Amino acid sequence: MRVIGDHEEPIAGNGGAAIDAAGGVADQPLRARTLVVPDLAARPCVERVAFVGGGDVVLLAQCLLAFLETGDGGGGAQQLIVNGGFEAATASPWVLTAGVLNTSASEPPHSGAKDAWLDGYGTTHTDTADQTVTIPSTATSANLTFWLHIDTAETTTTTAFDKLTVQVLNSSNTVLATLGTFSNLNKAAGYSQKSFSVLSFKGQTVKIRFLGTEDSSLQTSFVIDDVALNVQ
Repeated sequence: MRVIGDHEEPIAGNGGAAIDAAGGVADQPLRARTLVVPDLAARPCVERVAFVGGGDVVLLAQCLLAFLETGDGGGGAQQLIVNGGFEAATASPWVLTAGVLNTSASEPPHSGAKDAWLDGYGTTHTDTADQTVTIPSTATSANLTFWLHIDTAETTTTTAFDKLTVQVLNSSNTVLATLGTFSNLNKAAGYSQKSFSVLSFKGQTVKIRFLGTEDSSLQTSFVIDDVALNVQ
């Protein structure tokens, strides 16, 4: 059985300085403030933002990164994955199987307070984490990146009993491509960043899927964090 803590400490803090919508620094911490970046208003990275000391904490870094990369909004990089660090109050727009959204210190995140923990049960089990994106037809580069940690109770050095597959699917859930496969053989301390090009899917709406499968004994945990799909 997968062992996780049953208590989540609230994120404390009375804030310190907070960034306002004009890019300045407010004297007082903001609570449940909405960040609106006019040049990015139509881009998928823009979402409701509540600052530490507010209520629910929602990912801010991706929007700020996209804003800095695009300057005045006239071109540059776009970040298509929303809530890539799983820090929002809910998993949305990710579609996760039950138990994948994790706040347990048993599998700590790469950054922030949450991650996606697939498998780790030591029984026959399948977990998925999906998000649908539209890759612009004008893209000249499109790279999916994420940070991955794998630990396992398997002792073999030759057989991949438990696997994580990174897939691209269409709206009918047909697998268009397998970007990469990892297994218990790839166990390692800490996180490592993975990167795959998805430029061949430009002009299409596709589903990015992380698929974890585990056999009948000896757990393997696949922990994912800080997912991004940067398009230029």
